[in-house]
Amino acid sequence: MIWKALLIDLDFEFFEKAVMEICKEYVDFYPGTNIPALIRKEAKRFKSEAMRKKNTFKEKFDRYKLEAASPEEAKKFMEKAKFKIKEIPKVTA
Repeated sequence: MIWKALLIDLDFEFFEKAVMEICKEYVDFYPGTNIPALIRKEAKRFKSEAMRKKNTFKEKFDRYKLEAASPEEAKKFMEKAKFKIKEIPKVTA
């Protein structure tokens, strides 16, 4: 019960990875070993790594491409907003 209260706020993905890593790497546990703190430390490391990978330029650019309007949507918006432009540039892949 106490460990659950100490670890309930962790994302399950990072909790699971942390427990797996600790089980693979730690040979001995001593009476004074704070296992919930070890799990939190490893989970934090995995979360940091995931965030670092997610915030690369390529990831940000890929997310932007998914969220960006298509040329047709942009043209409709420009017409609806009554913006006057000669031509909307074509996007090349």
